[in-house]
Amino acid sequence: MDSIEIKNVGATRVHTKGVARKLYFDSKAFTADMLHDIDRCVSSIDIEMYIWAADSFAQVLERRLIEARHRGVRVRILVDGIGSYDWIQSGKGNLVKHGVTIRVFNPVPKLSAFINLPQKVLNIWGLVNRRNHRKLVIIDGQICYMGSSNVMSEAVKWRENGLRITGVLVNQICELHFDVWKKSENFFNQKINEKLSVVNLMQENKLMFTTQYSVMRKNYRAYFYSLISNAKNRIWLMTPYFNPPRGLLNLLIKAAARGIDVRIVLPMLTDVPVSKWLAQRHYLELINNGIKLFEYQPRILHAKGTLIDNISMVGSGNLNHRSFFKDIELNVVLDEADTSTFETQFYIDFRNSKRILVPTKIAFWKKIIASILSFFKDSF
Repeated sequence: MDSIEIKNVGATRVHTKGVARKLYFDSKAFTADMLHDIDRCVSSIDIEMYIWAADSFAQVLERRLIEARHRGVRVRILVDGIGSYDWIQSGKGNLVKHGVTIRVFNPVPKLSAFINLPQKVLNIWGLVNRRNHRKLVIIDGQICYMGSSNVMSEAVKWRENGLRITGVLVNQICELHFDVWKKSENFFNQKINEKLSVVNLMQENKLMFTTQYSVMRKNYRAYFYSLISNAKNRIWLMTPYFNPPRGLLNLLIKAAARGIDVRIVLPMLTDVPVSKWLAQRHYLELINNGIKLFEYQPRILHAKGTLIDNISMVGSGNLNHRSFFKDIELNVVLDEADTSTFETQFYIDFRNSKRILVPTKIAFWKKIIASILSFFKDSF
């Protein structure tokens, strides 16, 4: 089990059930430790990333990966076809030249793929609309960095949540990653016939939840919804993109009605303006039903976090339809040992937020756009 001394502000280490975790609320500390471990890597680096930007931070990371290749380390990168579209078009040549293997999950299809029957168009759209939203860096098969941070310079400035994990969970995360990796080289012609092993892997797993297959998505929704339904004291949630399924919204309202302290931290500043318009459609209903809404003020909030009674969870999943029904996510459940640390951070975030008592009036044209987009909830 790892025993590196923690010196970075914004991080804490906990040990539980054969798993060592270092919990980050500071993106700079998260990034510094990740780069440090990459520099010490001896055998393999496997990265799975939603957004890989063509910017200065990506260039720093790419230099470290090239240096690792020169030491004989195997380096493989899996990026999402839409999230990393710009980088796919312009940024990967130098890495490939140095022996880095790159694959794309659900690449954007060529126009020729749509020239056929309408049913084929719908099938292709269904694939394109399913994204790999996870953010994973696995080092030597023994250390995993995961959470909400993408490979982009802006992420270092944003409010993010992250985890450094060692121990038994890393083996399982590796299996989940390689399952997606195998299916990503030529995705549109792929026969998916090897899913049983990872489905079985996750059936009894209550330490983490992924959404690679429909049964896994059902398990995650059942777990998350049961936490809310059975909450005794508090439900504290944090998300940058709030467009929840109606069932989840109803459960939160029912929880507040039975006296549970329901709080939701949302961004005041956002990188996706339309997501805030969609969230604001729910403000009045939530406030009228006793749910406390906060908008985080200092910077863009991109962290995803859950604290329900004494159970906490961080990862890549948002409180929107995509994360529950469409995209591939990974959320790790922390236990009671994490509660005081996570609770303290929530209080810090509450203090850095503005309590919304009366929803701000939004422009009529924004309401119209949000109303129209609400019919396409699978895409937001």
